[in-house]
Amino acid sequence: EIMPSLVGSEMCKETATAKPLSPTPSEYVLVCEDNEAIRLAIEGLLKSNGYRTKVVKNGNEALDFASGHPTEIGVLVSDIRMPGIDGKELTLRLKQKIATLQVILISGHTGGIITNEWLEKQNIQFLAKPFSHKELIGAVSNAFSTYHSLK
Repeated sequence: EIMPSLVGSEMCKETATAKPLSPTPSEYVLVCEDNEAIRLAIEGLLKSNGYRTKVVKNGNEALDFASGHPTEIGVLVSDIRMPGIDGKELTLRLKQKIATLQVILISGHTGGIITNEWLEKQNIQFLAKPFSHKELIGAVSNAFSTYHSLK
């Protein structure tokens, strides 16, 4: 009678520690967004989908974090229009430090800061606000696929 329960508990342990088929990446998604409500929504969505997330409110904070974690950032999700360093300048500065960095720029209005040609040349994804949860998670997933193919 002792044996079957022992076998049962061992089987439960094995199932509980089985790894998921597609583990989420260990690298950070660095989120840079000056609007607190949007920042918190993106952070919650990414974390609930298993992504390691660092959220900052401006370009200077993003650069500070990146200088301390240059090998740990895989994807940048950044608003384009922000006070100080805008999303375009942040992208260019971070890509100089992190060659494999993948970028998703988000905006309700680009206001001529970026063009489709520039996005294509830089290999950057763009999401227009408002975007769906599915669109953001799809973009981040694609970005990490590209990031890992370059490593």
